[in-house]
Amino acid sequence: MKNIYILYGENKEVIKDFKKEITKKFLSEEKNDFNYIEYDLKKDDSSEWIYECKSNSFFSQKKVVVINNPLFIESNLKKTKEEVNFLEEYIKNINKEILLIFILEVALDNRKKIVKDIKKIADIREFKNYNDNELGKYVFNYFKKNKIVISEDNINFLLFYSGLKYEEIKGELDKLLIYCFEKKTVEKEDIKSVISKSLEYDIFSLTNNLFSKNYKKLEIILNSLKLSGEEPIFLITLIANQLRIYINVKILLKNNYNQKEIASILKIHPYRVKLAVEYVYNRDLFDLMDLIIICKEYDKRLKTSYIDKYLTFQFLVYKLCERL
Repeated sequence: MKNIYILYGENKEVIKDFKKEITKKFLSEEKNDFNYIEYDLKKDDSSEWIYECKSNSFFSQKKVVVINNPLFIESNLKKTKEEVNFLEEYIKNINKEILLIFILEVALDNRKKIVKDIKKIADIREFKNYNDNELGKYVFNYFKKNKIVISEDNINFLLFYSGLKYEEIKGELDKLLIYCFEKKTVEKEDIKSVISKSLEYDIFSLTNNLFSKNYKKLEIILNSLKLSGEEPIFLITLIANQLRIYINVKILLKNNYNQKEIASILKIHPYRVKLAVEYVYNRDLFDLMDLIIICKEYDKRLKTSYIDKYLTFQFLVYKLCERL
């Protein structure tokens, strides 16, 4: 591994994890206050990290120095000249016993001479937010590492059911791991038992049960939405958005696109497309469009009527069922 790393990008949690990974790999012992030092140059004096790079650890051969917000790389402030001069000299004679990690809030400014020089010897990595496939791989590897089996279908369901991104999902996976540790497998019912479902999933379930005319489940979902305090006007908007996805899926199917291509074009989770296809495959496109018109009518009623909003929303749901 190299002795200088520059990390940047929008995926802050992955940056944190990668920082831990290379720190553990570099040090031959557990990190402590002597072999691991971290600075934030928005708050800390720049002379401190320079001093650390000039000196070895008292109680360890190796040392990790982490520098957050290195303004001397990010900006043209005159006060960063000392740091730039030091770094220019340092990269000519790197201390192999020190791992230097720079964590930036923005991308490198490639116009700077110091940046051009450091790129020749540093490991520079950008961390973008995970897409659905990358997040799915992360979930799979998390359980594989802990010797627990989870199917691709259940991974997709987990991501769709929770609506969580990388920075939020790690804690939920830990809970699911504990829950399923004995039986060594994760099933859909386990996910429902442990993970908090998203509002988006509730709306998706609502529209799907509309299509199947499952009145019992509709009542449960309607009561859940009412108890959660969600505004009916907002809920109608979400239903309309879901119906638009159905319409787009139907149009793309008619034009011979497959599910993977549809997910990519609409920028939605493949699991969501899979379920949408099941519900719209034998539906008439114009019938689906009529449902949008009904949503607009009830949206107007909600905004102009004095009737209880949740009751009006319930009328909408039953009206949509009737139309289907």
